[in-house]
Amino acid sequence: SHIEILKTQANILKAKLEITDFFTKENVLYINGDDLLLQGIPEQEYQVITAGIAVGEYRAKNISLEPSSSEFDVTLHDENLGRIKLEIPGMHNVANGILCFACAHQLGIGTADLVDMILDRTAMRLETTSFEHFTVINDAYNSSTESAKAGLDTLVLRDGRKVAIFGDMLELGEFSKAAHSEVGAYARTRVDVMIAVGDFAKDIGEGFGSQDFHGYPTYEDDVIALPNLLDPGDLLYLKASRALQFERFLSVLERI
Repeated sequence: SHIEILKTQANILKAKLEITDFFTKENVLYINGDDLLLQGIPEQEYQVITAGIAVGEYRAKNISLEPSSSEFDVTLHDENLGRIKLEIPGMHNVANGILCFACAHQLGIGTADLVDMILDRTAMRLETTSFEHFTVINDAYNSSTESAKAGLDTLVLRDGRKVAIFGDMLELGEFSKAAHSEVGAYARTRVDVMIAVGDFAKDIGEGFGSQDFHGYPTYEDDVIALPNLLDPGDLLYLKASRALQFERFLSVLERI
């Protein structure tokens, strides 16, 4: 994300760490212990607390992933603090969840306080909608290489023929062609059919391969072809940058 202007992950890290410019010893920075770039942060005057899956003071262990939820034990320095269930899927949300728990625990909130936790979910992030002929996972809030891969990973536990409808990932600059090809290749082992829409559809196809790939330059072109590409019972996954407004597909799919 944002690499078009900042050019490297190291520069993105530098920009993100500007949040600490006015930190003192009273302030705390919570970081993902699994992130190799973040592991290289030198000791600072402010406090640093790490949380992660493989690395961190706080860790998520004994992880159970379900199609629509995730569950894990939380530990602090290997002391088991209890178990958390999140009504959202994906290993990436486990990584987010253990960071959230670290913040909560430092504020005096324990696992017992979170038993009846209800998540206020952002719309169009792995949002499941069932129509007469299809189930749709609307992940079209935004897209980047890493979020696209994370979303594709959540499909593994689901049954049925999987169809991805992917649009352009924006703000990648000179990295755009390679990033779209990379996502296409990643999708090859996770979905049965890839439908790509936009300026970089060809690049997604180069990564995915020609078998079961369909590329279209515009949304309108895809809408015309869509009824002939889908089977009743398909699981569809929508992913694109916000500017493409891929939620438009929902009303189309409802009518097919």
